Amino acid sequence: MKKTISILLAAIAVFSLAACQAAPEETVVVKTNTERMVAQATEQSGGASVSSLGVPQGKYVFDATGADGKLHIRADANVHVPDAESLPIMEATVSSFTQDQVTAIFNCLFPNEKPMTNTQTETKSDIEAEIARMRKQLADGDVTDFTTEQFEAMIAQLEESCKSAPDSAPDAQVSDGTMQLIFDAQTNMPLAWTLSAATATAQFSVCTPADVAGIGSQASGAYVSGASIYYKRTDVDYSTRHTVSVDGTDSSGDADKKIGISYAEATELCENLFAAAGMANNFCVGAAYIVDDTGADELQGENYAYLLCYTRQASGVPLFYIDPLGTVQNQDDAFSLPWDYETAVFIVDASGIVSLRWRDPIDIGETIEPDCTLKTFEEITGVFEAMMKTSYEAVAQTVFDGKCEFNVSVTDVQLCLMRIRQQNAAQTDGLLVPAWVFYGQNEGTNESGEVRYFQGADVLTSKIGGMTASRFEIGSEDVNDPFVYLSRARESEPVVLLAINAVDGSIIDITKGY
Repeated sequence: MKKTISILLAAIAVFSLAACQAAPEETVVVKTNTERMVAQATEQSGGASVSSLGVPQGKYVFDATGADGKLHIRADANVHVPDAESLPIMEATVSSFTQDQVTAIFNCLFPNEKPMTNTQTETKSDIEAEIARMRKQLADGDVTDFTTEQFEAMIAQLEESCKSAPDSAPDAQVSDGTMQLIFDAQTNMPLAWTLSAATATAQFSVCTPADVAGIGSQASGAYVSGASIYYKRTDVDYSTRHTVSVDGTDSSGDADKKIGISYAEATELCENLFAAAGMANNFCVGAAYIVDDTGADELQGENYAYLLCYTRQASGVPLFYIDPLGTVQNQDDAFSLPWDYETAVFIVDASGIVSLRWRDPIDIGETIEPDCTLKTFEEITGVFEAMMKTSYEAVAQTVFDGKCEFNVSVTDVQLCLMRIRQQNAAQTDGLLVPAWVFYGQNEGTNESGEVRYFQGADVLTSKIGGMTASRFEIGSEDVNDPFVYLSRARESEPVVLLAINAVDGSIIDITKGY
């Protein structure tokens, strides 16, 4: 079935996700008791306003050493709080893209020339070649993922399908944005709604599961991913190898001028697309950068663009933004449902939207508690300071076999809403809870001046579309090795150092969702 699967995956532009390896001497993370946490959030009438949490007007400053002087933790961090006096707890569920939403986005991206559909029909010759491959695989004994009987049954089913398969694929048709339902090859059950279409200069693909409850399952050996929309112009090619952060409030010099479009105009294009999909005011910019088309370690090209990373917002409060790493193992070593954080990443230049990668949408449901009782900022930083030293002492003693100076720098602290899994509920159900997220950098330097950055399960690459890929492109041959070399172009990008539940002070493991 590998050919069938690979054709489907190519058509819907699903990005591969790798399992995360646990950090050495992994810090104990207490799983949030969501029922108790919700009760605690309502303990005091009226909750606690954001202005009463004791958030400093200036920066958060902290300095500590550990691991016999090998570890240095320093905070000189900007503190970001939402423009709201209270923070809620709200329901959230895994969602998908409706046909109406896909049609609206399709027409927004292709206002004039419509793309041609990419046919996914397998012909008799395609299936016959797959049968021959599988028979050889069976003869060689290379069926470790299946029993011989299961493999023979799959071959028999392909032989049956071959009888009714067309001799040739149908001609491509002009697409109107309508998705087609793909069925499971073995069970004939609906698998996903998909669309793949292209013009001479642009590609567009959609995959949205027929049933969100099936996300993370293995259907006929094919991984059922969350919903995704992918669009890319092929006549331009911008690189995220090097980026310059922008906040939209002032000019970024020559690079900003070379784009030929203002930040406000670029974000308006993105927000018009959200509005067309019926999601006006549902998103805000989580991070913004300038990129160019050279792929060099610094901006030096002739063509520049904005990289705009959007995050959903609820009750005017931004949700936590991260570029996900994917499936992780829970404490019982059994795979739980992969539920990646929603991301919508645009590249926009003077010609318009150049690319869009929108994945893992959610639906925001009822408000459980509109005005939570929150821990003070002093209580939260007390948890942070204790946990950081405990966590990173293990890291400092492992990187370069402990023969290095390991430095952690905290640059930003943000109060936001973070999605966690809901206890005693379906795996597709969660809660949006107030959380403090601490961002920064880390690096270990040995006596030879060699540098490594920790990218393990508890320290995730964040705030930049496509950064996860760099984890596998450079350095370690083992993609599960959490101690990997990154290019110098990546060293200044922030990672999530720690996330703390603002209601009960528990640590949130963002790879597991609690």
